[in-house]
Amino acid sequence: MLTGDLVRPRLRQQGNELRIDWLDPTNRHWQQTAAELAVLFREQHDQPQETWQRALEEYEAGRTDYNVIRGLAKVLSDGATFQPVATPVDPVELRARLFRRGPAYSAGEARHHESRERMLREVAVEYKINPGQLEHLLYADRTAAYLLTDPGPTWTADSLIARYNLELARA
Repeated sequence: MLTGDLVRPRLRQQGNELRIDWLDPTNRHWQQTAAELAVLFREQHDQPQETWQRALEEYEAGRTDYNVIRGLAKVLSDGATFQPVATPVDPVELRARLFRRGPAYSAGEARHHESRERMLREVAVEYKINPGQLEHLLYADRTAAYLLTDPGPTWTADSLIARYNLELARA
C-alpha cells in the first residue's frame, strides 16, 4: 500500500470533493518510466535492498516526478520478496560481542586505545570467520541488507501503472 507522502501529491480538492490525479496509462512518459523501472527492479535480483534503493535514487536524480517514481517503485517492492541473508553467526550476538569490548578507534586516532581493525580481527578469529566477512555480517539483519530473492510479477508498463492507480484508490 502506498504511504501518505506518496499519495498526497496525487490528491486534488475540487470544492467539497477530493479527487485522485490518476496516472494516465496512455501517456508515453509514464509508459516509458514504468517500463524502465520494471527493468531496473528485475536487474536487482539477488542484490541487497540497499542496492535497489541506490539504483532508484540514481534513476530519479534530477527529475521532478520523483513522487510518482517512488510510488511505482513501492508497488514493485511490495510485490517482491526480500529475505535476510543466511549468516554463520547471529548479527545481534556479533554486535553485542564487539560493543561489549568498548570503544574502538581508527588506527591513527589514538595510541592507547584499541584499534578498530585489531578488534575486528580478534573477534573474527573467535568466530572463525575473516575480518572482511565479519564487517559485512555486523548488520546483515537490517532490512537494507535483505536480498531480493523474488522480484514478483513480471510487470509490464501497463500492469504497473494499473496497479499504481489501484494503490492510489486503496490509499
